[in-house]
Amino acid sequence: MSIKLRCGKERGGNHHRCIPVTIIVILAAAALPALCMETTGMGTEKTQFTAEQALIVLGGAVIVWLLILLSRKNKSQEEGEAIERFRSLFLLAPIPMAFISQSGQILYLNRRFTAVMGFKIDDIPSVDEWFAQAFPDPQYRLRAMDLWQEATGGDDNGSRSPKDIQIICRDGSKRFMEINAAGLGEVILVCFVDITDRKLAEENLKIFMESVDNSSDAIGMSTPEGRHYYQNRAFDELLGKIGDNPRETVYVDKKVGEEVFSTIMAGGQWSGEIQLYAADGRILDIFQRAYSGKNENGDVSVLVGVNTDITEQKRAENELRESQRFLSEVIENSGTLIYVKDRNGRYEMANKKWDEVTLLTRDFILGKTDEELFPGQVGSDFRKVDLQVMESKKVMQVEEILEDAAGKRYFLSIKFPLLDNDKNVKGLCGMSTEITERKGMENALRESEKRAGMQRTAIAHLAVKQYTDGVDQISGIEHISKVMAETIGVARASVWKLSDNKSELLCLSLYEADKKKFSSGEILDPNTFSSYFEAIMAENRVYAEDAQNDPRTRELTDFYLRPLGIASLLDAGIFVEGRLVGLVSCEHIGDRRKWHADEESFISTMASITAQHFINQERRRDEEERENLKGQLVQAQKLESIGRLAGGIAHDFNNMLGVILGRTELALGKVDSSHPLHKSLKEIRKAAERSADLTRQLLAFARKQTIAPRPLDFNRTVEGMLTIVRRLIGENIELVWRPGEGLWSVKMDPSQIDQVLANLCVNSRDAIKGVGNITIATENRIIDGVYCAGKADCVSGEYVMLSIADNGCGMEREILTNIYEPFFTTKEMGEGTGLGLSTVYGIVRQNDGFIDVNSEPGRGTTFNIYLPRHTAVHESLQDKNQADQSARGHETILVVEDETTILEVAAVMLEELGYAVLTAGTPGDAIAIAEENHGKIDLLITDVVMPGMNGRELSDKLLSIYPDLRCLFMSGYTASVIARHGVLDEGMHFLQKPFSMKDLAAGVREVLEG
Repeated sequence: MSIKLRCGKERGGNHHRCIPVTIIVILAAAALPALCMETTGMGTEKTQFTAEQALIVLGGAVIVWLLILLSRKNKSQEEGEAIERFRSLFLLAPIPMAFISQSGQILYLNRRFTAVMGFKIDDIPSVDEWFAQAFPDPQYRLRAMDLWQEATGGDDNGSRSPKDIQIICRDGSKRFMEINAAGLGEVILVCFVDITDRKLAEENLKIFMESVDNSSDAIGMSTPEGRHYYQNRAFDELLGKIGDNPRETVYVDKKVGEEVFSTIMAGGQWSGEIQLYAADGRILDIFQRAYSGKNENGDVSVLVGVNTDITEQKRAENELRESQRFLSEVIENSGTLIYVKDRNGRYEMANKKWDEVTLLTRDFILGKTDEELFPGQVGSDFRKVDLQVMESKKVMQVEEILEDAAGKRYFLSIKFPLLDNDKNVKGLCGMSTEITERKGMENALRESEKRAGMQRTAIAHLAVKQYTDGVDQISGIEHISKVMAETIGVARASVWKLSDNKSELLCLSLYEADKKKFSSGEILDPNTFSSYFEAIMAENRVYAEDAQNDPRTRELTDFYLRPLGIASLLDAGIFVEGRLVGLVSCEHIGDRRKWHADEESFISTMASITAQHFINQERRRDEEERENLKGQLVQAQKLESIGRLAGGIAHDFNNMLGVILGRTELALGKVDSSHPLHKSLKEIRKAAERSADLTRQLLAFARKQTIAPRPLDFNRTVEGMLTIVRRLIGENIELVWRPGEGLWSVKMDPSQIDQVLANLCVNSRDAIKGVGNITIATENRIIDGVYCAGKADCVSGEYVMLSIADNGCGMEREILTNIYEPFFTTKEMGEGTGLGLSTVYGIVRQNDGFIDVNSEPGRGTTFNIYLPRHTAVHESLQDKNQADQSARGHETILVVEDETTILEVAAVMLEELGYAVLTAGTPGDAIAIAEENHGKIDLLITDVVMPGMNGRELSDKLLSIYPDLRCLFMSGYTASVIARHGVLDEGMHFLQKPFSMKDLAAGVREVLEG
């Protein structure tokens, strides 16, 4: 690449005339720096002006010089002399200079160029060749070419702007040069000013400022007058923008700030810990180093402060001091003996616990060894352990014994070696805790564990005995009392039961260990030692070492403790569901005895076991009772099932009996008594009536007998039956009647009472062989829930009790469980039907009562029948007037019955009695007849249970047609509501099937005339 230089455009053809003058000017400029050099104190030259500045300064002088030359006559000669003179100046100029042509040829080099850069004109005839050597790096050479063109280029003659460039000298050294060029027509004068030192200074200053700015210390600078003008990044982060007068605003202590500034402004240095305000008001702990910088004249030119944040360090130091103080206090006030010994075993430190434990002051022991302080085996043993610790360099835990004036004491010591920085042992530290009391406790614990083992064995044995063997209450309680006596080691152990009303404390079992004897039955009055029970309720137990004087138990002293020689008591309450139900007691005879905690715990456990024993026994009784009730329930369900069957059969049987009885009575009315058939017809009627009685028993057993209950004077009702009863039982048996006074009323059908009395008295009669007595009694009874527990069908409330008792043969338990079974009998074949007691049971249950029977073989039987008290006021049904067969009438009667045979018999009977009769086989037919009838219908006789519509619903329909219609219902047993509730609605009239013409006549007249 060829470098061509431009000198600006030509000015006519006289440009050569300018050359001498221009050269003079350039030479003058080049010579001026030589005049401006000065020697520094270090002996190096320092340039005060650049070459460009020199050209400007000398410009005027050169013009003056030229004017002088022009004023002279011999111009050519003088011009030549001037040129020669300035040529000498060029060659001797103190800075490198070169003349270069426009084509890039180097025309002249002065001596300084060769001296500084090492190149002669023969070495570098052209700029290209010089560039190849001065700029070996191709990339930088291109950059240098650009700078060269900028420095030497231009359109006008004269100087150009200087450029800095790094040049490689011939010897390989690097120099920074400032290039100044001036165009002189066809040539260019280039001056080189060496700025290497300035560049290095600038680079060093840059590095220095970067180091300051990146310092972790907060560095700030101020003028000599104290005006703050610089702070690095760390300063910004630590203190923020503090303003330009730190002496007044930054220092927390203003006096310190004045001291710092006055010291460094006088040329001194200051360092120390201070507190400074940050811009946000925070107070920081700072370590500050402050000094001043001076200029060449020795005057202070800058004030520098270097600040290190020690806030966290100060906090850590404070915490460390506090931690050391705390640790020192902990060591000093520790309940453990803490001490330090050197390698020779001499005490260097001990806490105040030492004074308390050894009775030796710390001032006395410091510097002494254990052998000196504790002569004999004790000191020797201490030293032996210390040597093991220091030789092994390990922590050791050892049990040590100290014997002194205070006696023999035990210590648990932990000792560890103390090491220096080189890991060499320099002594040891020990911490010793007195364990004398613990050693005693360990011995006591061994004894306690021995006792506990016995207690666990006893408890396990009881558990096996109680839950595996299933012992009864007596043997189980005896075993508990024996186990307590043997395990605790007392003379007497007992189990007591508290009565429900808490009026008696009964001894269930007392075991006397020396006699190996059981006893029971002693009763104490809890009211005589109430303080004892208050303690039991409050604490669940009483542990009295001195029982005769203990305020909880001394009430027992005179009548129980002193007579038996009991000194100490260990008792616990037996609680079931939070209720105190009894006590377990261990009684020590002899000297007072201290009870141990494990013994107290054991007696409480025994109380819990006893409570569980009570619960288990109660549960067994409940389970047995539950089984009994279950059996009774099954029995009742069986009776109910058989009753439903018997009731259905009896209902259908009643319909057939109704036909037989009706036809028989009609036939008897037509046959003369002397006729041979008359007797046969009477026998048929008698058999039918007996069958009807049997049917009524079946209905009573099934609790579906049609009844007409009413409030009764119970005593009067029973008395009305006594004559018949006496006739039934015979003359050999005495009947005793004991009526209760003020007896409550009951509501039931009086015929049912007759049945009950007849059946039970006949059974009593059969149970009495020969002479005996039967007692019938009544009384009022109030039954509570406790009485009802375990009794089937029993409900608490007010009852009238009917009691039938005999002194007959009685019954076995197996027989009692079957007495209500239908057809069950103990009588010989043909003597009984087995329905008597079943009928009684059915009647009692139908009236919401229950039966309680007690019987023992050889001692007789008592049946107690409980019937609910009746308190409501009702008008009783009027007794039916027994009309004879001549009770006739003339009214119109509508008879409705789905059984055709019964309908026909009833119609014939009514016609025989003189009534006009309308008949219907269904409720629908009855309604149709009523609607079509133009006359009056006086009475409706209807069956209760019929297909499609019952008798009650039919009567309601017909009453809407005939409002004055009277109604008489008939049925083998009550249906629907009647069967479910067992009563007739108030005001209803009922005729039970089967019925005779006499019953029918009476019933009809009662309804029509009622």
